[in-house]
Amino acid sequence: DGIIAIGKASTSMFKGAHEYYCEQSSGQPAYIATIVTKYHHCEDEIRNIPNVTIFESSHPIPDQASLDAGKAVFQIVSEMEDNSNLLVLVSGGASALIEMLHDDMILEDLKNFTDGLMRTGADIETMNRQRIMRSRVKGGKLLEAFPGKTINAIGISDVPEGNFGILGSGIGSGKRINPEKT
Repeated sequence: DGIIAIGKASTSMFKGAHEYYCEQSSGQPAYIATIVTKYHHCEDEIRNIPNVTIFESSHPIPDQASLDAGKAVFQIVSEMEDNSNLLVLVSGGASALIEMLHDDMILEDLKNFTDGLMRTGADIETMNRQRIMRSRVKGGKLLEAFPGKTINAIGISDVPEGNFGILGSGIGSGKRINPEKT
């Protein structure tokens, strides 16, 4: 089983999930976890938990680390076992922290695009809808690659009405998702 936590609050969300799983399993739970968060937002306590991989990247303008995280998370999700379960934790900031671009786009294009949206004063919903169109992992595309059994998603929303299709540019959305919003 696996946990994917993405966003500025991902380490706190992961910490809560980890504590829950520890209580349920009376010790060290059997899962792999991947956390993607903003630079300098990960507590040392999280870094010492076994089977946890941490990526730190840039917010609000994506950087190469955002692309590296996107590629790694996509690979992890797509290579999970057929009988596995996945918990996806998403919070604000996820849109910039993880990305996997279409072949006709480069990092500089993404940076300029994001900067342009911010300069025009686009609201978060408009920005995230635009990001979905340019991404290979957003808008439910990441979780479509999951071959496992079940996906549950929990989000701390920074978008109107907590819309999972817009939160994190839909990184935690998809047809097979059991979403819970907070």
